[in-house]
Amino acid sequence: MKYLSLRSFRSLLLIMIPFTVISSGCLSEKNELGNDQRLNFIIIYTDELQFSDLGCYGGKIPTPHIDQLAREGLMFTRAYTTASMCTPSRYSVLTGQFPGRCTADSFLKDNPVSEPYNIAWNTWITEDKITLARVLGNHGFVTGMAGKWHVGSIPAGTELPAFSADDLPGEAETNRKLSEQQQIFRELVRTRGGFDEAHSVVWSNYDNHQVESLRFHNFPWMAKGAIRFLENRKGKEDPFFLYLATTAVHGPNHVADLDRDVTFTPAGKDPSVLSYQMNVDSLKKLLTDVKGGQRHRYAGMAQTDHLVGLVRKKLKEIGKEGRTVIMFMADHNMQGHLVVTYDWAQYAIAAFGQRDRHEEGMLVSFVPLRPRTRGRMSFSLKRPRKRRAEETAAFRAVFSGLPFPEAPRTCCPCWKGPNFPRGKWISSPMAKTIISTR
Repeated sequence: MKYLSLRSFRSLLLIMIPFTVISSGCLSEKNELGNDQRLNFIIIYTDELQFSDLGCYGGKIPTPHIDQLAREGLMFTRAYTTASMCTPSRYSVLTGQFPGRCTADSFLKDNPVSEPYNIAWNTWITEDKITLARVLGNHGFVTGMAGKWHVGSIPAGTELPAFSADDLPGEAETNRKLSEQQQIFRELVRTRGGFDEAHSVVWSNYDNHQVESLRFHNFPWMAKGAIRFLENRKGKEDPFFLYLATTAVHGPNHVADLDRDVTFTPAGKDPSVLSYQMNVDSLKKLLTDVKGGQRHRYAGMAQTDHLVGLVRKKLKEIGKEGRTVIMFMADHNMQGHLVVTYDWAQYAIAAFGQRDRHEEGMLVSFVPLRPRTRGRMSFSLKRPRKRRAEETAAFRAVFSGLPFPEAPRTCCPCWKGPNFPRGKWISSPMAKTIISTR
């Protein structure tokens, strides 16, 4: 495990290894045998995660699969999101831009370009926006999404099925309406986000679902969506990109999830999801020794970790593990907890910050895993930089040998050579700004 800390940013260069892998096979689309040698990418994007939620960051919650990612890959201690709220953070990861560059009509109406803008749950990805999925798709990648979207509004004229809060999942009419609504959501993700496939789409948050009995985190259903996309890649040579956005550890309470019938999904009745469920009885037994205030986060992270394990298992089954980069990330930090003291870095991090423009809300966990490669490479870097989340999209494209239109100024050139000058930092606050980053 390699730690990237306040004192040692030289190790940051290691993150470029999976993307450059200085060999003609990785940067060219086909090798001499006609096989595509480009890397696959998976982003596992979590919700409201604190450092104390992860064992690899010193937390007390067991997260063995995520910890294994850290042992085999890298673990950042100074990774930053562009916003301490989920919607603008997700906007940046998917577009490679600061959220203030949103071009949705509703955003521009409330935030004219001549005035300082206000970032909130208002940065929607529109059909004309260049996204990472579109860039990769235009260069031969198959792209897929599963889980929480929350970066889009329902277009005018779109008719969603009408629900009542007391509708009963499992009834034929409710199933029909849920299936119809899920098809609409999947199509919107494909057209707005530029994805080839979309499965198990959670449009915003589970606690906002129209049907009250479906207001719980359905991890097996989200897992099925991700695994379905990966299964479709079996035996295929084209590289792929999967954006898997889980809903832990956002509300509603994750302990309550354990008593719900997960076969009742936002897409209708689906008994097949049971094959993706973790051992609920074992988790309940573990929770008996957990203090009340931590039970929600413990249960949510246990299910998230199980999902990570399922993804890695499927990658191995389809023979893609050795050519897939996995990036485990958080959308933002959370408010009100002193989380971890690092013995190996002699400093502590306090997480005080959903909707906070300062470090406490925007300093996040980031664990990237590069695939194993042959050969050795040597680099030197004299001007290391911190990582910002909006750069993630751009550096995946850059180091995949692809152009990225409208790309922000990123730290990619810094990683490519030691003489690139350090740039200025720009904050992305959640309140009215004084300096526009447009």
